[in-house]
Amino acid sequence: MRCHVHWPPIAAEPIQSSPAPTLARIRTTADANYRTSTAWIALYRVSPIDRRDSSARAHLAAAAMPTPESELFLAKKPKVAPTFDGVDYEDNKALKAAQDAIIREQWVRSMMARLVREEMGKCYRREGVNHLEKCGHLRERYFELLKDAKVKGYLFAQQNYVDEALKR
Repeated sequence: MRCHVHWPPIAAEPIQSSPAPTLARIRTTADANYRTSTAWIALYRVSPIDRRDSSARAHLAAAAMPTPESELFLAKKPKVAPTFDGVDYEDNKALKAAQDAIIREQWVRSMMARLVREEMGKCYRREGVNHLEKCGHLRERYFELLKDAKVKGYLFAQQNYVDEALKR
């Protein structure tokens, strides 16, 4: 079996940096198309020369501006926190708003993990045999997000009091 390696490396134009992924950007992207969002997040996408230079990486992170939230996103954004703390269970609208906020927050975290996973797959394919060294930041970020990647629903939180110390 032959390995498809281009030697010497093909000179390419530097990759343009994208704004740093933020929760607001992911939520905006996710709201644009609820089920089939194919947003693209660029995590540490710098040219191969700048990849070794940590000052260039810090400069790109500082220059990135968060994506403004669209009017559609703000209209659908829950007005309550994603928790049942302080919710009157007799008030059906408040209860449904809390349930929706919890489901939406879980879905956003699931989407964030999915987008990082897709970017990690692209990095693995792009880097080839060097993927363990070059894509480690994406792998670490994905493992951090993996614990919240499943939409679990709201019934347990609604029926049981969960202390903040136990959540962590």
